[in-house]
Amino acid sequence: MVFYAGQIVVQPEMKNPTIVMLTDRNDLDDQLYTTFGNCVSLLRQTPVQASSRSDLKDLLKVSGGGIVFTTIQKFSPEE
Repeated sequence: MVFYAGQIVVQPEMKNPTIVMLTDRNDLDDQLYTTFGNCVSLLRQTPVQASSRSDLKDLLKVSGGGIVFTTIQKFSPEE
């Protein structure tokens, strides 16, 4: 997944994509975030991890670019 993401971000046709890595468990989210964080030179950017639903919204407000890690639970509707 790291190598695939590294290839996607350099493709001019993609026009600086935002990649969202979505998992269903916190431990898997942490594991993948750590793995991607160790590959910053390949990815040419530093991944970020959403800490809350509001943080996720802020991270996704960018016009393009970045690698965001989150869990599916942060997409559930607010009460």
